[in-house]
Amino acid sequence: MIKAAMELNVSEHLFKGALTIDELAKLTESHAPSLQRLMRGLASIGIFKCNEERKWEMTPLSTILHKYFKHFSSYLLDYHVAWTSLTEVVKTGENQFEKLYGTGYWNWSNTNPKILNNVVQAYRESNEIFCSKLTDIYDFDQFEQIVDIGGNSGWLISRILKSTKKVTGIVFDQIEVIKEAEKQKIDTKVLKRMRFVAGDALVSVPSGGDCYTMKWVLGDFDDAAALKILSNITNVMKKNAKLILILPVIKDDNKQNFGNFLDLEQMFLGAGHERTETELRELLKKAGFRIERIIESGFDLCDIVEAVHE
Repeated sequence: MIKAAMELNVSEHLFKGALTIDELAKLTESHAPSLQRLMRGLASIGIFKCNEERKWEMTPLSTILHKYFKHFSSYLLDYHVAWTSLTEVVKTGENQFEKLYGTGYWNWSNTNPKILNNVVQAYRESNEIFCSKLTDIYDFDQFEQIVDIGGNSGWLISRILKSTKKVTGIVFDQIEVIKEAEKQKIDTKVLKRMRFVAGDALVSVPSGGDCYTMKWVLGDFDDAAALKILSNITNVMKKNAKLILILPVIKDDNKQNFGNFLDLEQMFLGAGHERTETELRELLKKAGFRIERIIESGFDLCDIVEAVHE
């Protein structure tokens, strides 16, 4: 569905204003009844919506399909073939990505410069959509040094440092990602208070932080690997430090939530999965953490989980 909407440039047309299905069909050179069915399917997962005037319009999620966010669109298309394995994944419970591409997802993306660039840029673009208000919701000014595990392009740390006065930050990720991240344009004043560190969170993480953040990271790993990363953080974090997870907390009500789509994506890209509040509490407890509170940001993908070391 998403691929079809991208190829038809639906977001480009609706970005200018709401349209009836006939108006949209004319602009996209489509069969109106078939286009209507596609739009209904996309609306069911929060991409586009139909207003009371029976006109189709944008939603925050449909913004990612706009050409302005070309890297995010390219990122989705890079691995769309993997979706063809979904039936086999559901039948067996086993990831099929390696069979299709000859290697695991992260090795595949990290060793292909074009795809890696799409990944880094896509994270930056999606952050602008989903996470731009995080610093309005949570007080990061209470910390001295924040270590962002899996920090990718450095967007989160740079956004936090812009909103604070004295906080310093470390962007921690794999060497290939760090090399790409260092190419990003970051405000000079902010850059003076941050640094990039390469490494493997499954082995160790930088010490000295009184806040450790992970945004859209924990869901990439199964429980054993996630526990290893959390334990590595526990081993080096300062006394009274906090762990801030930014991720979708899966609800048990099975209602429309884009976090469910992300969880499905995790299922065929690797061994990871998104987690419910109960699952998060149990996992964090094993690593010695206690969840203090969960703050809903208004976007399905960016709940803020605040935890402390017990």
